[in-house]
Amino acid sequence: MDITWVKNSTFLIKTAIGKRLIIDPFNKINNYNISEFNPNVITLSSPNIELPHSNQIDPHVKVISSPGIYNTDIGVIKGYNTYCDHYNGAKRGPNTIYTYDIDDLKLCHLGFLGEFLPPDILDKLNDIDILFIPIGGHINLTGKEAYILAKKISPKVIIPMNYKVSYSSFLFNGLKEFSLLIKEVSKISSNSLTISKETLKDKKDLIILPCINN
Repeated sequence: MDITWVKNSTFLIKTAIGKRLIIDPFNKINNYNISEFNPNVITLSSPNIELPHSNQIDPHVKVISSPGIYNTDIGVIKGYNTYCDHYNGAKRGPNTIYTYDIDDLKLCHLGFLGEFLPPDILDKLNDIDILFIPIGGHINLTGKEAYILAKKISPKVIIPMNYKVSYSSFLFNGLKEFSLLIKEVSKISSNSLTISKETLKDKKDLIILPCINN
């Protein structure tokens, strides 16, 4: 599969057979033109997002914005109810985290998570291949909190998101707090990478995707 970091919590996933998943194209910070991505499936971490008018989204596109189990063109997607803060959502509201079974890989996108996950949800995340985790603080986990949670989930690859990369991401802190706690860091010179079950064997790195589409 191909993974492209668009910005903040927004990712485009292309499967081996050409299906497209777009994660968080409408979120707390950005709203993108969906026609640019031509998705088959859209998932939204925030249940409070107001979607564009229906004529802006192809009726054949599956839009998922709440917890549940969904059988889709790209694979099984499971959503779990969590919060954007440590106060059961009282400060910043609810958040949906998703797992995706795609191309024989299991991905997990934590959205704008701002709490430590309870044991019942952590138990469901014990076999994650690729973890997308917010690290920028303020409206989601801090770098230190993200590191502690990532250690508990123990994925093969960690892709940090929602951190400061430009003036347009002013709501977040930078990468430093999180990256200093990680022993193995791999940087790539693109905002995209191609990955498969085969290339993940015996691999345990931090992959940092620079956000070049500011």
